[in-house]
Amino acid sequence: MTSRKLGLALALALATGTALADPSPAKKALIDRIVALQQQGMAESLAANIIQGPISQVTQAGRSALQQLPADKREATAKAMDAELKKFIEENVPYLKDKIAKAVPTTSSALLDERFNEDELKQILAWAESPVSQKFGMMTVELQKA
Repeated sequence: MTSRKLGLALALALATGTALADPSPAKKALIDRIVALQQQGMAESLAANIIQGPISQVTQAGRSALQQLPADKREATAKAMDAELKKFIEENVPYLKDKIAKAVPTTSSALLDERFNEDELKQILAWAESPVSQKFGMMTVELQKA
């Protein structure tokens, strides 16, 4: 599952209040391992995506609005806008990251328990822990940066 799909599933589960049922001990152990793998960088990237997605739209609209200002005020206004957006990101990404990190284990566990049987969880875990999956994950991060 891509991080975007997982993020959407997480957001949906948070909105609907999905709660963890009582899986078997073996199934719970598999779920816990998968959740631990998911959490590696997930809260950070999801928080950044949630905050920075709308920021790019605001920035684009702000740049368009700058053209309506007198030329001598554009640079100072642009710097002030950039400073405010940076401040907003610095204040809100850590807050959201903390909230996501706290919600992911319960929410993700509930979704995994609800949607996958024990055999499917074993397959997910085998893929997630495989060298090919890890190599693919690194390539995906590089692709996003590019």
